[in-house]
Amino acid sequence: MPIFAFNRSSGLVVDAPAEKIAHVLSIWGSQDVVSRPYAQRLIKGPVSAALALLQPLTFTPSKAILASLKRGGTVFFDNHRDGFMPQAEAFVLCERMRCRTVFLAAEERPEDSNFGSNQFYVGQNVANEVVQRQVMLIKESGWQFTEAGMPLPFEQLDTYKKVKKRERLTVGVLKEYALTMGYRLANAEDYCDDPILISW
Repeated sequence: MPIFAFNRSSGLVVDAPAEKIAHVLSIWGSQDVVSRPYAQRLIKGPVSAALALLQPLTFTPSKAILASLKRGGTVFFDNHRDGFMPQAEAFVLCERMRCRTVFLAAEERPEDSNFGSNQFYVGQNVANEVVQRQVMLIKESGWQFTEAGMPLPFEQLDTYKKVKKRERLTVGVLKEYALTMGYRLANAEDYCDDPILISW
């Protein structure tokens, strides 16, 4: 079972309301140094239907859905073809909203034995500085495991020492991390209706 509902392989969780996230991104994007104006509109109905508006998926994302979680927080799903982390948004929202941002990804392509990617990222605002923690498991011809930043208290550090690299950051581990941080992400019932579509 995937980490996220709606057959999504990745997503950015932000500990803030969707409306405020859209507002902060709009202000940030309007700056001359950024020059990425954001437009937004409320999409009435379930998140599953709204996600169809992200088609087609592209390598250079241009839109995203902000889906509110019933237990608090928002998931940012964009239209990146490969589910890469929206690094700018993750950093800017953590910095400006002084909230935690968490990116989780787990993707394997059965048709491509040379590709796989699991990722765990947390950004936390500590004394107005963004402190980042990242763990990645990537397969590009062979499995590569990397980590950066100080480990968080709940991380399963012994798992990272397994001989087989592909077993160091599994979907099961990522789901446990999400639950430990208070996120229920795997079922459509965990999300509120009427998400926000943003485009740039």
